[in-house]
Amino acid sequence: MLKINGMPGSQQRLGLDDLALLTYEELLKIAPNSTEAVINMMGLLQKQYPEIALRRLSDLRDKYPANDLILAQLGMVHATMGNMNDAMRSLNTA
Repeated sequence: MLKINGMPGSQQRLGLDDLALLTYEELLKIAPNSTEAVINMMGLLQKQYPEIALRRLSDLRDKYPANDLILAQLGMVHATMGNMNDAMRSLNTA
């Protein structure tokens, strides 16, 4: 099993967000079905491109409706976008 938060998580903690995004992209080439990697990557992506993160997380939620981490990250993206009602709904459901 791959350690998803290993290298990209360390890069993110060091403030190397662009490098962490690239590392997640490479990781997803190896493990394209890693929901954990996608969720973490969207957490980074939302800072610059919240609309893209929202769309990808919404698609992921449709595929994995029981995954609470997806709902939590959706809540964070909604909050970033100022959609507080949607943010609270997603976070409460998670």
